[in-house]
Amino acid sequence: YPSETRVSMSTLTTGVYPGKHGIVANLMYMPGFKENFVQTGNHLHLLSYEEETGEPILMAPTLGDRLNKRGMQLSAAASSSPGASLLWNIHHPEKIMNPATDYGQSTLAEIHKKYATDLTEDIDGVKRKKSLWALQAFISEQLKAEANRVLVLWLAEPDSSQHYYGLGSRENLQALRMVDECLKEVLDHIKKLGMQK
Repeated sequence: YPSETRVSMSTLTTGVYPGKHGIVANLMYMPGFKENFVQTGNHLHLLSYEEETGEPILMAPTLGDRLNKRGMQLSAAASSSPGASLLWNIHHPEKIMNPATDYGQSTLAEIHKKYATDLTEDIDGVKRKKSLWALQAFISEQLKAEANRVLVLWLAEPDSSQHYYGLGSRENLQALRMVDECLKEVLDHIKKLGMQK
């Protein structure tokens, strides 16, 4: 399989290859669903697929599913597409924070109100605003929650700038610097909270 984002994410969260988890492309031909296609970046497609077809979109349990059975949880904050973010823990959208949607969850709607900001695209081509929103939500809302046994901070950079501007471009290097700064901030908060081992 070519390297496609949502295929890879599904493998990361289920631990199985595409032939077993069922997400084989970012855009999949699925006869009988909407216009015969599932756009895996579209959370509305993912959330309605099972309801409309009676079949699961992910054919293997996620790490979030496994943890949930044991009274624990996986939470993710992401600046990727809403669908890509949701694939981390598709059966528990209330544990996924994405700047573009609240997944119809009232608790997430409150978080969106709390961190309301201008998320229009950055003019330099780096998805900075959405990444910083995800970082803030991750640090403020997820990092301290004791039930979280797995945390994911999934930033759309440097992937986005590499696609549009190429490896080593000015935009790509800016994105890498931003991601380094985000990582530093997470590590600083972990240290401040006394969570490091």
